[in-house]
Amino acid sequence: MTGYIGFFIFGIAVLTSLAVPAFTQVQAQGNQMKAASNAKQIILGMKQYAADNDGKYPPTIETLFEENILTDRRLLEFPETMNVPGQGWDYQGAGHTDTDPGNVVILTSRKADRTKKKIVGYNDGSVQVVREEQMR
Repeated sequence: MTGYIGFFIFGIAVLTSLAVPAFTQVQAQGNQMKAASNAKQIILGMKQYAADNDGKYPPTIETLFEENILTDRRLLEFPETMNVPGQGWDYQGAGHTDTDPGNVVILTSRKADRTKKKIVGYNDGSVQVVREEQMR
């Protein structure tokens, strides 16, 4: 009887050790997708601003809120596990236009997350999750 209980406990321990890393990876991917979705919304706001301003992007992200193009400030936030000290968006759209090449980087997350990845938004409206060393 004791052998069966020990075997059962051992089985649960093995399953748990396999499930925790998988869950952590899925959670990280979900957080990256949430941040990427926020970046897409910000870029759409930039494009809307550009449509009203001769194709020029706003001088700052804050301008999008001042002009009520974006109203939900949660777009500036990151999921808890990505929210490392100093996290935020680095806006590089000032001085660019919506007609610049599509591969021009206009928005990035300031810091890499725990998986060493950053969110990168491009002028063509696409957003990618990129390993930090690829940014250099």
